[in-house]
Amino acid sequence: VSKNITINLNDIEKKSIVFAEKILLEQALGNILNNALDFSPKDGTITIKASETNSAVTIVVLDEGPGIPPHVLNKLFTRFFSVARPDTGNRGNGLGLRFVRKIMQLHGGEITLKNRLLQQGAEAKLRFPLS
Repeated sequence: VSKNITINLNDIEKKSIVFAEKILLEQALGNILNNALDFSPKDGTITIKASETNSAVTIVVLDEGPGIPPHVLNKLFTRFFSVARPDTGNRGNGLGLRFVRKIMQLHGGEITLKNRLLQQGAEAKLRFPLS
């Protein structure tokens, strides 16, 4: 199913270095981006932002999908829990977000998922601490 999704990539203001296992970082970011693609509507936009503070680098992925149903929010990281994709009704294996959380924990970081405040969609935030 072709969706014609636009991906906006906002540049980070300065070069940041995150010390992470490359393959695990690729898996975490890939999973979050795949979820955003799966839940985005046709002709939707996904925005990826990166920022840095004195203590962390944060990557945020925003989609324009249906958002996260309230009854699902506290189950997102539960093993084998999955939500049907809006376009196909297919479900994932329920391990992706749990794996992302474990990757973030292994790197001393965290992941948060929530609904966007000012428009429809979800926000995934990966926070990597700086050494």
